[in-house]
Amino acid sequence: MNLHPALLMLPVLVACSDVKEDEDDHHHDHNHGVSTALTLHFTDGAGTTTSFAWEDPEGDGVDILIDDIALTSGTAYELNVEVTNQLEDPPEDVTTEIIAHGEEHQFFFTGSAVVGPASDSAGAFLEHAYNDSDADGLPLGVDNLMTATATGSGELTVTLRHMPPESGNAVKTASSAEDVKNGGFSAIGGDNDIQVTFVVAAD
Repeated sequence: MNLHPALLMLPVLVACSDVKEDEDDHHHDHNHGVSTALTLHFTDGAGTTTSFAWEDPEGDGVDILIDDIALTSGTAYELNVEVTNQLEDPPEDVTTEIIAHGEEHQFFFTGSAVVGPASDSAGAFLEHAYNDSDADGLPLGVDNLMTATATGSGELTVTLRHMPPESGNAVKTASSAEDVKNGGFSAIGGDNDIQVTFVVAAD
């Protein structure tokens, strides 16, 4: 894992905004606490798993650690996303909380390296597809399919969006990923809980 001082301000990994529910919006009804690490587990067809992580060890945005992702072209991977709070001993698995409140959350995969439901980058060499769903049957993005269709290098941005209902109306919809593809995150409701940009290459 490499220390990238130049990237310290690029990724954002924060607690769910409803930890501040006493201060502002009261629409949020859960609290999945502090998240200090995002790990991407890529498993190929032979069952070999390679993991790449973003970590904020002290939870203060200083001395952030981030791995460059290295994949093999022509390979299909199952991509599993893990979110943890490493300030706890043992580390707390925040992913289970995200799954439990899946109707209000969705991971989006965007960036210059990616083509998929939320991204349509020219020259992309990673093809993303959702491989799971929430209790309402909408994509969640903890479990995914990612195929390195060609050689290349670029950026992969992983965003966890918190989209609780507003005024009794659902914010997360079947078109949320397509809306991000067409208009960016300003095109959908909610707020980012996590947004991390990785450098990725396929050889």
